[in-house]
Amino acid sequence: MGGDLSPSNGKAPILVVQAMKEADGANLDRIQVVKGWVKNGETHEKIFDLACSNGRTINDKNRCD
Repeated sequence: MGGDLSPSNGKAPILVVQAMKEADGANLDRIQVVKGWVKNGETHEKIFDLACSNGRTINDKNRCD
């Protein structure tokens, strides 16, 4: 649940994501990757939805509709 990626000469990282709900837990609503970075001393984040439940789709802003 988190980690830092080392710089890779400007190439985008390739991620493999797997998720499973706990046997006695609630169903999963979505799978997300949260990108966080610091630029000029300010923190930023961008959220990417990778998968959505109930047949929903991912819109052009990378979020579940």
